[in-house]
Amino acid sequence: MSTLGTRVLAELAALRRDVAGMVARIQALEGRTRPVLDPAADHRLLSAIAGARGRAAFSARDLSASADSELRAVLDGRSVRAIGAWLKRLHKTAPEGPYRLERVTRDGAGVVWMVSVSALRHTQH
Repeated sequence: MSTLGTRVLAELAALRRDVAGMVARIQALEGRTRPVLDPAADHRLLSAIAGARGRAAFSARDLSASADSELRAVLDGRSVRAIGAWLKRLHKTAPEGPYRLERVTRDGAGVVWMVSVSALRHTQH
């Protein structure tokens, strides 16, 4: 086999290894699961926030730093980022029940939220 043929085969083998590595990475990324929607957990979170914060505005960081035992149990050691993502999803999906998550504003530290409780909203669902 010529030198050119040997180089072409070596390049082809290298490309195959690269493609195999990319395929493995894509499969790993696709294998990551999205968080399972759990309406009961969503309700527990909003209830715990309402109990701990009342109508006071809060950030994901505030929740993470809370000393409230019920809220800490619901958050189960989640990071500030994970809490923020949970709140964002809840705001978009507007779960049923008496609790309503409101986005108040965004500041340098992130989004500021508030939970309101409505008996009317609870009876409509």
